[in-house]
Amino acid sequence: MKRSHTLIACIIVAAISITATAGAANRYLITSAKQIKPSVRHALKGAKGARGPEGDPGHDGTDGIGLPGAAGPAGPAGPAAVSRLTHVSNTVAIGPDQVQLISVACPAGQSVVSGGFGVVGFAFLSDGVGGTWSAGVDTYGNTSTYSQTVYANCAASGQAVAARAVDRFEGTRRYARLLAERRAQHR
Repeated sequence: MKRSHTLIACIIVAAISITATAGAANRYLITSAKQIKPSVRHALKGAKGARGPEGDPGHDGTDGIGLPGAAGPAGPAGPAAVSRLTHVSNTVAIGPDQVQLISVACPAGQSVVSGGFGVVGFAFLSDGVGGTWSAGVDTYGNTSTYSQTVYANCAASGQAVAARAVDRFEGTRRYARLLAERRAQHR
């Protein structure tokens, strides 16, 4: 009987000491040297220790990568023509609480280079395959019918794409104009 009382008392003392230690550690946790008084920090700084032994010599490089090999064969010739992008889009009105796939096709002889979407709701898919770009739209939770747009940038199949040379501020001016027009509609 006496032994079980002693064991219970030991467990209680251990639990209290662990809890008290954990509480103290959280209460007085030092996270920055600025929390320590400067005179204490100075007193903690010891003298410089003796120099350690010299390390093993490094590898001379002959046991790993060897000399460069001979040049490989020439790759295939690139496209002979350069194509400009064609921008296409498809806008569809989708009512509330629907899940639909909206697609847009490139003109004949062209393939998708990139694409995207502008939707109200959740787009769970946006991908291009061959000459088509598609977006999956989930309008659950919407309360109205909204216009959902999918767009693709297409280029002639088998040709390189070149960006047109533009004034670097052309986009900034265009965006400012479009923003001003849109804001004027709400006045």
